Amino acid sequence: YCSMCKQQKDRVDPFVFLSVPVPNKTSSSLKECVVSMMAKTLIEGEWKCSNCSNLATAQRQVSVSKFPTILIVHLKRFYMEGTGIKSRMKLDTLIDFEIDNLDLSVVSKPPILAPKYSLFAVINHYGTPSGGHYVAYCKRENGWYSFDDSTVSSITETEIVTPVAYVLFYEKKQSKDGVMY
Repeated sequence: YCSMCKQQKDRVDPFVFLSVPVPNKTSSSLKECVVSMMAKTLIEGEWKCSNCSNLATAQRQVSVSKFPTILIVHLKRFYMEGTGIKSRMKLDTLIDFEIDNLDLSVVSKPPILAPKYSLFAVINHYGTPSGGHYVAYCKRENGWYSFDDSTVSSITETEIVTPVAYVLFYEKKQSKDGVMY
């Protein structure tokens, strides 16, 4: 949206992942993070409108019109505060995410019945921005497992949501007749 000529331009970009901001607080929900990413933001400075060719302040808003079969959600835990190697920071905010029935209809445009998603894997990051370790949690037919280098162990569903979750992998659920939602 151009502040000079008021033109609104929609651009459709296919996607399979959402990179969502993590708030600097004790806890939040995945839906809150996604809604925050989708909020209107101002683009200030040297933005040139393709309609009127003026340099203007513009508004940007992300919305979803078509949902992918596989949805990857990246939780943006790392950020810079100042300069230098010690300026790299990590947020350990607990993001409460759905394991089953993730519904993103709040971010669809136009308002459509969004598919439901089931979580099938999580990548966890333990450590700091300058060094760490990754552990994957993956769902199999007979339950959830932790993959930590050469060690594989069974885990319960209650162990999946942690403050070190970094990347979430969801799959569209199928209806009872086999059709994707």
